[in-house]
Amino acid sequence: MVEKRNIQDEYLETLKNEKKEFTVFLTNGFQLRGTLYDYDKYMIDFFSQERHHLIYKHAISTFVEGTQ
Repeated sequence: MVEKRNIQDEYLETLKNEKKEFTVFLTNGFQLRGTLYDYDKYMIDFFSQERHHLIYKHAISTFVEGTQ
């Protein structure tokens, strides 16, 4: 039996463990730059501008790593 990979969780776990800074683009066009503090099935806890932001995953359009 083939085990299913969860690419999203693998990617988020890497961002969390390595404390990489990245930009989150929301579906409404808003952008936040910061680091991933934690996540679960429905939300991410994103640390930006010295605050925690709880963001629903369905509101996220794109993650972009690196400097911009």
